[in-house]
Amino acid sequence: MSEHISTYQARITVTEETEILLSSYAAHYGHVERCLYADMRKAGKKAVSFKNNYLPRFKITARQFNAIARNLEGKVDSVKELLPLKDTGSGTGYRQSEKGARPVKEQGQDPPEEAATGQSGDQVRSARRSKGVWKPTDLFRQPRPL
Repeated sequence: MSEHISTYQARITVTEETEILLSSYAAHYGHVERCLYADMRKAGKKAVSFKNNYLPRFKITARQFNAIARNLEGKVDSVKELLPLKDTGSGTGYRQSEKGARPVKEQGQDPPEEAATGQSGDQVRSARRSKGVWKPTDLFRQPRPL
């Protein structure tokens, strides 16, 4: 009997203000994650050893740090587990297709934000941040009551 595997995807409709908020949060989350990875590699220690330093430094809560640390440790463990498969050349590891993935522009379509403004995604996000609507660190100060 074959096993049926399916995936799902959710798309939410948000206001521009909410989109800016979520983008800022994601950018700050990614920045903290990259810094944590660099510090872990440099010091050769587990993520938890940086917790007391990271909370005030990045203005995040302990729960946010724990989420970032667990996510990062999962990524590192996954790569460590898959490295032997990649190095053996057995055909079961990662392989790039001969054609490779083409950038969106080569497919004849611009991403929605580029199509609307004629700017790259980074330029659009940079312009939104420069308006002063949201700063990533504003999201991590104190929880707001609902």
